[in-house]
Amino acid sequence: MPPELIPSNYSKNLDERPRGVSENLYSSTYYLSSSSRLFRIKHSLISDSGYDGCVEVYEMVLFEGNEDFFIEHMLPEVKGKSSEDAVKTILGFGMHEGSTKCIARFVYVKCHISTHNEILLGAQIRGANVNDDFSGEGIAAFVYSWLLKSFGCLISDNKQTQDGAGLWAYKFSTMYTPIHIYDQASDTYSGTLTEYLSKQCGGNVWSTNTLKAGDVADEGYSVSFDDCYNKVVLFITGS
Repeated sequence: MPPELIPSNYSKNLDERPRGVSENLYSSTYYLSSSSRLFRIKHSLISDSGYDGCVEVYEMVLFEGNEDFFIEHMLPEVKGKSSEDAVKTILGFGMHEGSTKCIARFVYVKCHISTHNEILLGAQIRGANVNDDFSGEGIAAFVYSWLLKSFGCLISDNKQTQDGAGLWAYKFSTMYTPIHIYDQASDTYSGTLTEYLSKQCGGNVWSTNTLKAGDVADEGYSVSFDDCYNKVVLFITGS
């Protein structure tokens, strides 16, 4: 089975920075959401803690009085541009200030995955927290994709909320093919998610009998957690 599904009100305490986060940035980037909100992404390494790295997200806020100019002049200027070029154009206007309030935080550990052909070093997500006011902005998907580019391999936690599972079952299944399954307890590679579903689950995911990928991605779906105790992870690669 794919990762253990846990109630959506579960979250690791990431309101505060984990212990040992370096004050020196390891890398950083910007993210422009589909609603034209601009975010600064900061990636720092962690020492003397249970995690290896931390990604923090800050909203870039327009200086007061610039909202109308942003809508009338800046947004038309970036229409049709790539995300990278759009961000460069917006930053070139110099009309945003960096917020000091962290609105999302992700932590990961580095670990190895052994497939049939190779051993991969990847980043395994071990905690994610996005402020409710910024849900729906695509922040988690962007951060995960960014980490995937950095490491070449991204690994899920073996515990996921319905939102987290939905990201892998719905969003990533359309962005990345294939999604792989791995049992960390036995160091066993189980093939791709599609093959696993076809051969063993008959279309069911995250439950022994009833829960399907479409269900886990549906916000209105009520999940029963009785059968969702699985100690494996999903992973994707950049290749």
